[in-house]
Amino acid sequence: MVKRILIALLILLAIVTFIFYYKLGGSQPLEFKKASHPEFYVTGQYFEGKYHDPKIEKLFFDAKARTEKEQGATLTIVNYGIHGDKIIRQFIGTGTLTPPGQLPAPLEVRKFPRHEVIFTEIASHNVVMPTPGEVLKKARVFAEEYGYELDTISYESYISDRELKVSFLVKE
Repeated sequence: MVKRILIALLILLAIVTFIFYYKLGGSQPLEFKKASHPEFYVTGQYFEGKYHDPKIEKLFFDAKARTEKEQGATLTIVNYGIHGDKIIRQFIGTGTLTPPGQLPAPLEVRKFPRHEVIFTEIASHNVVMPTPGEVLKKARVFAEEYGYELDTISYESYISDRELKVSFLVKE
């Protein structure tokens, strides 16, 4: 009797877990496209270090706060690839199509010229979002399938809390 109840509870738990996973957007496939991205500017700060360094979290939330105050800005993280012992190099800031005005220290501006990208849009909750490694792997498959070569630079544009656009530069 106890065994039947336990099995029924496990089945119920599996169903509820699947429903939450589905509702949070975990079942959406990654669909890549190639496009020309216009020139844009990212105002922020550079970070080099381990992924779980508290400094990166502070830079992210500082940039998010600035983005919320600036009309037409998008929270943007430029990734320069993973180097050696899982050291990441990122530029974290606000992305805009126009150059910013005066900047308070220690912020700097990086200009990205018009370029070709392979991108995907992810509309799911952070809990069920694919990992950066999974996204990169699928982007490489897409690029290889269509004869493109990816550069080492990519960037993430946070459109909203549940919408992320990940772009990979295509080598010319």
